[in-house]
Amino acid sequence: MDAAGFPTGGSPKSVPTTLVISRLNLVVPGFKERAADAGFLVKLRNAELHSSQSALAIDQEKWLPRFVRVVDVLCSHLGTTAQVLVGTELIAHGQRLVDAQDARLRHEVAQRIDAARAFFNTLDEAALAARRALRHRWFLQPVERVECPACGSPARLLLDEVRATNERLVENDVHRDVVHIAKDFSCQICELRLTGTEEIHAAGLRQQYVILQTQDITDRFEGTDTGYYEDEIDHYFADAEA
Repeated sequence: MDAAGFPTGGSPKSVPTTLVISRLNLVVPGFKERAADAGFLVKLRNAELHSSQSALAIDQEKWLPRFVRVVDVLCSHLGTTAQVLVGTELIAHGQRLVDAQDARLRHEVAQRIDAARAFFNTLDEAALAARRALRHRWFLQPVERVECPACGSPARLLLDEVRATNERLVENDVHRDVVHIAKDFSCQICELRLTGTEEIHAAGLRQQYVILQTQDITDRFEGTDTGYYEDEIDHYFADAEA
């Protein structure tokens, strides 16, 4: 932050990598989906520091695709490419491994969908009615209603909030768009289960959803004594509306 022109007051110092990752989750669009990959790479680095064992002694298929995915997201945010920062040869190798992993995942997910569809076809009308009558679980996180890729039944997709746009005034309401990514899918009819954005994407379901949140302007400031700042508040929302 100091090097980027944001003095923190005092001597500049490094922060833990876990803190860097948590900040990137908030700053870089799409990074939250790669946070687990970044955490895996950090563990490799820590193991090397504390044991003197080479972090790259493991099979490249285990770390290079994760590295490429993380670098791609960061470079996209910086307006450059992984080839420029890392090198064409290594990134090309990593991308081939990424493509191979994606192909394996698509094949695995397709097999699970076929198995769930086959199970669905064994259910008689009584069993289907009983399953449809089951109460849905309630979640503290937002959910999206989607069609199951295996049996076509309505199912719930658990979402995870990643970022939100700036607030804007629309008539007498404060609006903001909240971006979510798909986190978990489950169908109570055919019992298909998908975990993580990669599996959900491999099944042909959307990964990203934008949910509009609104709040009445009077509710925002209800019980607040604006006093001296009332004019400033009016100007703020006038600017936001403009």
